[in-house]
Amino acid sequence: MALSLDALLCQFACALRIIHLVRVVIPLALRATKDPNMPDSRTLWTAVVIICIAVSVFFSVKKRTTFKRLQQLMAAKQWDEFDRLLDSKLTSMLYPRYNRDYLRLNSYLLREDHERADEMFDLLLGLNLPKMQRVDLVIKAFNYYVGQEDRKKSKELLHEIKGFEGGQAEAVAHECQLMYDTMILKRHNDIPELERMLEDVGDDPVKRCRLEYLLALQYKNKGDEAKFAEYLEKSGQHSMAVNASRASCARLLVSRGRGGIGILRR
Repeated sequence: MALSLDALLCQFACALRIIHLVRVVIPLALRATKDPNMPDSRTLWTAVVIICIAVSVFFSVKKRTTFKRLQQLMAAKQWDEFDRLLDSKLTSMLYPRYNRDYLRLNSYLLREDHERADEMFDLLLGLNLPKMQRVDLVIKAFNYYVGQEDRKKSKELLHEIKGFEGGQAEAVAHECQLMYDTMILKRHNDIPELERMLEDVGDDPVKRCRLEYLLALQYKNKGDEAKFAEYLEKSGQHSMAVNASRASCARLLVSRGRGGIGILRR
């Protein structure tokens, strides 16, 4: 499986640290070989190789265990300990700045700390990111600001999403437009289309969750309280089926795989 850019950058950073270690150790080994009281050169070079391998294994294992620990702290909402670990010197050595800030953003969203989430979105969206990272971040920001009913930021992000191309770009842009129309413009004229889409998704609980939630909101916009309650209940049932709350389902209406949605910007 192909590595992400962040994973490659992290491996590159670890490799640089190993190279730095080698640059320090090799001159010492060379000087030692000239000393008759020191072990022979073959023994010293073997020690150098073993040290480099040990350092590489350490960083690899520590990277996995640190990320797992951060996930556990987020799930347990132990935010003080999470912040200490994320800001530690070791974590900064293991992960690029973007990865750490992305984790920090996710923690602010879980804490419902909207002020700091806004600041982190502004920071990350202002970076010159690789295309796939930019796509993922823009859609994440759009989901958030639509949920916050922030018309200005949602509209700006929707405009950028419509500039994506390749893969599922057209379908994602259309779905984001439906979200904007429903949650920002408070329209209800997409009910027939959403019901057709719901028939086509089959038994996929994630897709059904978000479509039923949009239908519930469109019926609410229309003033049909009975249909609103009906689809909200259905959305909640499918939300529980994928171990997600209704609130998280609403924020994450555009589902994505771990590798992103496979679209690029023009």
